[in-house]
Amino acid sequence: MAVAMTLGSCSRSPDSEQMTAPTASKDWSKDPRLVSLVTTCYEKGRFDQNTSEMLPVLIEKLQSSSLDVLRNVREELAMAGEPAVAELDRVVRRLYSDAHSAPIIINALGVIQLSEAGGGPTAEKLLRDCLGHPQETIRTATIRALTRHAKPSHFDDLLAVLAHAHGTTQGDVITAMVTADRRRLEEELASWLERDEMRGLQVHAARLVAQGADATTAELFEPLVEQVENPAIRAFLESLADDGEGYAGGGNPYLAAMLEDDDPRVRSQALTALEFTDSTDLIATVLTSDSAPGVRLMATGLLGHRTGEPLALAALQIGLNDADDKVREACLRFLLQVGDDRAMDTALEYLGGSQAEVGMATRAMARNWDSNPGLSDRAFRRLRTRWEEGGGRHLLQALAQVPGPQSTEWLLERVEELDGQPEKGAEQSWLILQASNSGSAGREVLRAAWRSEDDLERRFDLLWAASLEHDAETRAFLLEVLDAPRSEAHERLHVAERLAREGPASLVAPRIKRANLRMSDPVFRPAMECLLWRWYG
Repeated sequence: MAVAMTLGSCSRSPDSEQMTAPTASKDWSKDPRLVSLVTTCYEKGRFDQNTSEMLPVLIEKLQSSSLDVLRNVREELAMAGEPAVAELDRVVRRLYSDAHSAPIIINALGVIQLSEAGGGPTAEKLLRDCLGHPQETIRTATIRALTRHAKPSHFDDLLAVLAHAHGTTQGDVITAMVTADRRRLEEELASWLERDEMRGLQVHAARLVAQGADATTAELFEPLVEQVENPAIRAFLESLADDGEGYAGGGNPYLAAMLEDDDPRVRSQALTALEFTDSTDLIATVLTSDSAPGVRLMATGLLGHRTGEPLALAALQIGLNDADDKVREACLRFLLQVGDDRAMDTALEYLGGSQAEVGMATRAMARNWDSNPGLSDRAFRRLRTRWEEGGGRHLLQALAQVPGPQSTEWLLERVEELDGQPEKGAEQSWLILQASNSGSAGREVLRAAWRSEDDLERRFDLLWAASLEHDAETRAFLLEVLDAPRSEAHERLHVAERLAREGPASLVAPRIKRANLRMSDPVFRPAMECLLWRWYG
């Protein structure tokens, strides 16, 4: 099977549907990857809707859609910015007093939460008005949007809502309040501590305050620290005193004492507060000496964000020998992020070990290849040699995740070896699917293989695997397949569904509509019509 021919080598009429080997023994309408697109089709006839201006269509779909369509619609409207927010403002105000329109309003508020324009003046006023809506579900959706977009003008309304909120909504209100006006939330927390009020909210508020504290924050809470009895709250307040210079003897004495407590929950509380301090030495000591694996793992996570500090790096290197697999894997991952030579050697050693060790190395190396020059070549050779010596399928899975064309090409060679074998179908699909994990260069190999492959079953496996990623290259390939002369009707249906999910609708809807007009297949043309109605009708 060649893997590098171009689409231009095909010389068939662009308007012909049967342009490759006949489907003969395969009923593609029953393929598990396509069957739902065919069998769930409801007849609405020819799709004749306008796809030149998609904003009104998306607004309309926001009001009545299936969950997967709605998810995409919300994301696309969020990316549309201020024009979409202005349209949503009109929809919400038109339906504000309609008791049956809560789902539509909630969907609109969800878009505003996602949108960068959710902090603009139009959204600011709308969110303030919806915070006073009589329906609790709409107020809750508004609070969620305000956790990201709250302004000082919302603070007093949020404070009033807090008195009546309950459950997780209370935490969202506190988060929205710190977004609206951090200083005022600090003052509210100080008042709650002084009067012993709002006990159930003090821990969450204290964490948010510690997370963004400055010198004036420490001054505000310094008189209150000693009177706080709850260790979880006091730990956060104690962290405010860490000014970067540390304490005599190293670290905050109160937090250091918490780290010596017999209860691992107390030690975890101290670590949570140490996240907001410069006491790397205390955190490093926890990783290298604490008796509880869960506490050591928590310390590893904190040190992983301080790899520019020698103390953190040294502790993570010690952690490579930890007794707990999860701690060792986390240390390995953070060290690989900064290109640590010892970590690279450890990862390669794991690739020669047990199935569990291979899994640890594979997970730790993911997304860290670029930080370790030469690691991908060494990992590929190590895994290939082990597999050729009689290794198991887990080695193929690990090898498939090594980035670059060489692992994909090698796996496609294994696919070719299946020709004539009884188990070809399932094994071929599995191998090609694994090959999709090898990064952008590997996926380009799959795309090239699709362009030259004549076996329809193998070609659809290649198409399926090459279309799983969410990036510009994948979208371009899907559009290519949609229009390619060699594409079969079932392939066009598959890529149309993927394109609808990818968006943006302004780009893909007109292209899918044009492709549909060129189709005549008695099964897949109606399915394509249904897809268009579902997403854009």
